[in-house]
Amino acid sequence: MDALSVSTMRDNMNSVAWRCLPQVDVDKPLGLQLAASNNENGGLVVKSAKGNAAAAGISVRHALWYGAARFAVQSRLARMHGGVAQDGAAQLSNVLLSVCSQPGDTVIYASSFFGDELWPADKLSFTNSAVQACPPPVTFVLTKGENTSVNVKRLPKKAAPPRFGRKLTAGQLELASHICVDCGWVYCEPTPFEELPSSYRCIQCNAPKRRFVTYDKSSGKGKGFAEGTLGTTATLIGGLLGIAVLAWLASSV
Repeated sequence: MDALSVSTMRDNMNSVAWRCLPQVDVDKPLGLQLAASNNENGGLVVKSAKGNAAAAGISVRHALWYGAARFAVQSRLARMHGGVAQDGAAQLSNVLLSVCSQPGDTVIYASSFFGDELWPADKLSFTNSAVQACPPPVTFVLTKGENTSVNVKRLPKKAAPPRFGRKLTAGQLELASHICVDCGWVYCEPTPFEELPSSYRCIQCNAPKRRFVTYDKSSGKGKGFAEGTLGTTATLIGGLLGIAVLAWLASSV
Protein backbone atom coordinates (compact mmCIF):
# COMPACT_ATOMS: atom_id res chain seq x y z
CA MET A 1 0.00 0.00 0.00
CA ASP A 2 1.51 3.38 -1.02
CA ALA A 3 1.93 6.38 1.26
CA LEU A 4 -1.01 8.24 -0.29
CA SER A 5 -3.38 5.33 0.34
CA VAL A 6 -2.19 5.06 3.95
CA SER A 7 -2.70 8.79 4.49
CA THR A 8 -6.20 8.64 2.96
CA MET A 9 -7.12 5.68 5.13
CA ARG A 10 -5.94 7.51 8.26
CA ASP A 11 -7.98 10.56 7.34
CA ASN A 12 -11.08 8.41 6.80
CA MET A 13 -10.60 6.68 10.15
CA ASN A 14 -10.06 10.08 11.77
CA SER A 15 -13.31 11.37 10.25
CA VAL A 16 -15.27 8.36 11.53
CA ALA A 17 -13.73 8.71 15.00
CA TRP A 18 -14.77 12.33 15.67
CA ARG A 19 -18.32 11.74 14.34
CA CYS A 20 -18.87 9.34 17.24
CA LEU A 21 -17.96 11.97 19.83
CA PRO A 22 -20.49 13.95 21.90
CA GLN A 23 -21.41 17.47 20.79
CA VAL A 24 -22.66 20.08 23.26
CA ASP A 25 -23.97 23.64 23.00
CA VAL A 26 -22.93 25.99 25.78
CA ASP A 27 -24.62 29.30 26.49
CA LYS A 28 -22.63 32.37 27.55
CA PRO A 29 -20.98 33.06 29.91
CA LEU A 30 -19.26 29.78 29.17
CA GLY A 31 -17.55 29.19 32.53
CA LEU A 32 -14.92 27.19 30.65
CA GLN A 33 -11.13 27.32 30.85
CA LEU A 34 -9.02 25.35 28.39
CA ALA A 35 -5.35 24.36 28.33
CA ALA A 36 -3.02 23.00 25.68
CA SER A 37 -2.70 19.23 25.60
CA ASN A 38 0.58 17.32 25.68
CA ASN A 39 -1.09 14.43 23.88
CA GLU A 40 0.34 13.77 20.40
CA ASN A 41 -3.21 13.68 19.00
CA GLY A 42 -3.78 17.28 20.04
CA GLY A 43 -6.93 18.94 21.29
CA LEU A 44 -7.49 21.26 24.23
CA VAL A 45 -7.88 19.90 27.74
CA VAL A 46 -10.67 21.22 29.95
CA LYS A 47 -8.93 22.87 32.88
CA SER A 48 -12.04 24.27 34.54
CA ALA A 49 -15.76 23.82 33.87
CA LYS A 50 -18.29 25.84 35.84
CA GLY A 51 -21.73 27.34 35.32
CA ASN A 52 -23.05 26.79 31.80
CA ALA A 53 -20.14 24.53 30.80
CA ALA A 54 -20.73 22.21 33.74
CA ALA A 55 -24.49 22.26 33.12
CA ALA A 56 -23.85 21.15 29.52
CA GLY A 57 -21.99 18.09 30.78
CA ILE A 58 -18.38 19.21 30.29
CA SER A 59 -16.28 17.87 33.15
CA VAL A 60 -12.78 18.20 34.55
CA ARG A 61 -10.70 16.26 37.05
CA HIS A 62 -7.67 18.19 38.18
CA ALA A 63 -4.56 16.67 39.76
CA LEU A 64 -4.35 19.62 42.16
CA TRP A 65 -7.36 18.19 43.99
CA TYR A 66 -5.12 15.35 45.05
CA GLY A 67 -2.67 17.58 46.92
CA ALA A 68 -5.39 19.27 48.97
CA ALA A 69 -7.17 15.96 49.63
CA ARG A 70 -3.97 14.22 50.71
CA PHE A 71 -3.06 17.00 53.12
CA ALA A 72 -6.56 16.97 54.62
CA VAL A 73 -6.57 13.18 55.07
CA GLN A 74 -3.13 13.03 56.66
CA SER A 75 -3.93 15.92 59.02
CA ARG A 76 -7.20 14.30 60.06
CA LEU A 77 -5.65 10.90 60.74
CA ALA A 78 -2.75 12.48 62.63
CA ARG A 79 -5.17 14.26 64.94
CA MET A 80 -7.20 11.09 65.46
CA HIS A 81 -4.26 8.81 66.16
CA GLY A 82 -1.60 11.08 67.53
CA GLY A 83 0.56 11.04 64.44
CA VAL A 84 0.17 7.31 63.84
CA ALA A 85 -1.54 5.60 60.86
CA GLN A 86 0.59 7.32 58.26
CA ASP A 87 0.47 4.12 56.21
CA GLY A 88 -3.32 4.35 56.11
CA ALA A 89 -3.12 7.97 55.02
CA ALA A 90 -0.65 7.05 52.29
CA GLN A 91 -2.91 4.27 51.02
CA LEU A 92 -5.94 6.56 50.95
CA SER A 93 -3.88 9.26 49.27
CA ASN A 94 -2.92 6.83 46.52
CA VAL A 95 -6.58 6.01 45.96
CA LEU A 96 -7.39 9.70 45.75
CA LEU A 97 -4.54 10.21 43.29
CA SER A 98 -5.84 7.49 40.97
CA VAL A 99 -9.28 9.11 40.94
CA CYS A 100 -8.46 12.81 40.91
CA SER A 101 -5.54 12.84 38.49
CA GLN A 102 -7.58 11.41 35.62
CA PRO A 103 -7.68 13.84 32.70
CA GLY A 104 -10.71 16.00 32.08
CA ASP A 105 -12.59 16.18 28.79
CA THR A 106 -10.69 17.16 25.64
CA VAL A 107 -12.17 19.61 23.13
CA ILE A 108 -11.76 18.43 19.53
CA TYR A 109 -13.83 21.03 17.67
CA ALA A 110 -15.12 24.46 18.70
CA SER A 111 -17.27 27.14 17.07
CA SER A 112 -15.64 29.65 14.72
CA PHE A 113 -15.72 33.43 15.20
CA PHE A 114 -19.16 33.79 13.55
CA GLY A 115 -20.52 30.43 14.66
CA ASP A 116 -21.09 29.27 11.08
CA GLU A 117 -18.33 26.63 11.19
CA LEU A 118 -16.64 24.27 13.61
CA TRP A 119 -12.85 24.56 13.66
CA PRO A 120 -10.35 21.99 14.96
CA ALA A 121 -9.27 22.93 18.48
CA ASP A 122 -5.53 22.61 17.96
CA LYS A 123 -4.36 26.11 18.97
CA LEU A 124 -5.29 27.43 22.43
CA SER A 125 -5.12 31.19 21.78
CA PHE A 126 -6.95 30.92 18.45
CA THR A 127 -9.75 28.76 19.88
CA ASN A 128 -10.15 31.03 22.91
CA SER A 129 -10.47 34.09 20.65
CA ALA A 130 -13.01 32.34 18.42
CA VAL A 131 -15.32 31.13 21.20
CA GLN A 132 -15.20 34.53 22.91
CA ALA A 133 -16.31 36.26 19.71
CA CYS A 134 -18.81 33.59 18.66
CA PRO A 135 -22.49 34.41 19.33
CA PRO A 136 -24.12 31.95 21.74
CA PRO A 137 -24.60 29.11 21.97
CA VAL A 138 -21.02 27.94 21.40
CA THR A 139 -20.72 24.41 20.05
CA PHE A 140 -18.02 22.01 21.24
CA VAL A 141 -17.19 18.49 20.09
CA LEU A 142 -15.27 16.69 22.80
CA THR A 143 -13.97 13.36 23.97
CA LYS A 144 -14.51 12.25 27.53
CA GLY A 145 -11.10 12.11 29.17
CA GLU A 146 -7.83 11.97 27.26
CA ASN A 147 -7.95 12.15 23.47
CA THR A 148 -6.73 8.78 22.24
CA SER A 149 -8.75 8.42 19.04
CA VAL A 150 -8.70 11.61 16.96
CA ASN A 151 -5.75 13.40 15.35
CA VAL A 152 -6.99 16.96 15.72
CA LYS A 153 -4.26 18.43 13.51
CA ARG A 154 -5.55 16.45 10.52
CA LEU A 155 -9.19 17.44 10.94
CA PRO A 156 -10.80 19.80 8.38
CA LYS A 157 -13.13 22.67 9.15
CA LYS A 158 -16.77 21.69 8.97
CA ALA A 159 -20.14 23.38 8.84
CA ALA A 160 -21.73 24.14 12.18
CA PRO A 161 -25.07 22.54 13.03
CA PRO A 162 -27.96 24.72 11.79
CA ARG A 163 -29.22 27.26 14.28
CA PHE A 164 -32.64 27.48 12.66
CA GLY A 165 -35.11 25.32 14.52
CA ARG A 166 -32.97 25.00 17.63
CA LYS A 167 -34.82 25.16 20.90
CA LEU A 168 -33.72 28.21 22.86
CA THR A 169 -32.28 27.73 26.32
CA ALA A 170 -33.84 29.55 29.27
CA GLY A 171 -31.04 32.13 29.18
CA GLN A 172 -31.45 32.69 25.43
CA LEU A 173 -35.22 32.96 25.67
CA GLU A 174 -34.87 35.67 28.30
CA LEU A 175 -32.67 37.74 25.96
CA ALA A 176 -34.45 36.90 22.70
CA SER A 177 -35.75 40.08 21.09
CA HIS A 178 -35.61 39.82 17.27
CA ILE A 179 -35.72 37.16 14.57
CA CYS A 180 -34.34 37.12 11.02
CA VAL A 181 -37.24 36.67 8.60
CA ASP A 182 -34.94 35.16 5.97
CA CYS A 183 -33.52 32.23 7.95
CA GLY A 184 -35.20 32.21 11.38
CA TRP A 185 -32.10 32.97 13.47
CA VAL A 186 -33.06 34.54 16.81
CA TYR A 187 -31.02 37.40 18.24
CA CYS A 188 -30.24 36.57 21.90
CA GLU A 189 -27.39 38.93 22.74
CA PRO A 190 -27.21 41.21 25.80
CA THR A 191 -26.69 44.30 23.63
CA PRO A 192 -30.12 45.76 22.74
CA PHE A 193 -30.90 45.14 19.07
CA GLU A 194 -31.75 48.81 18.54
CA GLU A 195 -28.21 49.78 19.57
CA LEU A 196 -26.56 47.63 16.91
CA PRO A 197 -25.05 49.51 13.95
CA SER A 198 -26.95 49.64 10.68
CA SER A 199 -24.18 47.52 9.16
CA TYR A 200 -25.09 44.56 11.41
CA ARG A 201 -25.89 41.34 9.54
CA CYS A 202 -27.45 38.04 10.49
CA ILE A 203 -24.68 35.66 11.55
CA GLN A 204 -26.41 32.74 9.85
CA CYS A 205 -27.53 34.00 6.44
CA ASN A 206 -25.83 37.43 6.25
CA ALA A 207 -29.15 39.25 5.84
CA PRO A 208 -29.02 42.99 6.73
CA LYS A 209 -30.36 44.35 9.99
CA ARG A 210 -33.55 45.59 8.29
CA ARG A 211 -34.58 41.96 7.72
CA PHE A 212 -35.16 41.41 11.46
CA VAL A 213 -38.51 41.79 13.20
CA THR A 214 -39.59 41.64 16.83
CA TYR A 215 -39.54 38.10 18.24
CA ASP A 216 -42.67 36.82 19.99
CA LYS A 217 -41.47 34.58 22.81
CA SER A 218 -44.84 32.93 23.35
CA SER A 219 -45.31 31.78 19.76
CA GLY A 220 -41.67 31.54 18.72
CA LYS A 221 -42.42 33.62 15.61
CA GLY A 222 -41.80 37.12 14.36
CA LYS A 223 -44.25 39.99 14.66
CA GLY A 224 -44.82 42.47 11.85
CA PHE A 225 -43.09 42.82 8.49
CA ALA A 226 -39.42 43.36 7.81
CA GLU A 227 -38.36 46.26 5.63
CA GLY A 228 -38.56 45.18 2.01
CA THR A 229 -41.14 42.45 2.59
CA LEU A 230 -44.17 44.50 1.52
CA GLY A 231 -42.34 45.81 -1.54
CA THR A 232 -41.33 42.31 -2.58
CA THR A 233 -44.89 41.06 -2.06
CA ALA A 234 -46.34 43.94 -4.08
CA THR A 235 -43.86 43.31 -6.88
CA LEU A 236 -44.76 39.63 -6.90
CA ILE A 237 -48.51 40.33 -6.99
CA GLY A 238 -48.03 42.94 -9.70
CA GLY A 239 -46.00 40.49 -11.76
CA LEU A 240 -48.65 37.80 -11.45
CA LEU A 241 -51.38 40.24 -12.43
CA GLY A 242 -49.33 41.32 -15.44
CA ILE A 243 -48.91 37.74 -16.56
CA ALA A 244 -52.66 37.15 -16.15
CA VAL A 245 -53.49 40.22 -18.29
CA LEU A 246 -51.07 39.17 -21.02
CA ALA A 247 -52.55 35.66 -21.02
CA TRP A 248 -56.08 37.09 -21.31
CA LEU A 249 -55.07 39.36 -24.18
CA ALA A 250 -53.37 36.49 -25.99
CA SER A 251 -56.43 34.28 -25.66
CA SER A 252 -58.80 36.99 -26.90
CA VAL A 253 -56.88 37.73 -30.10
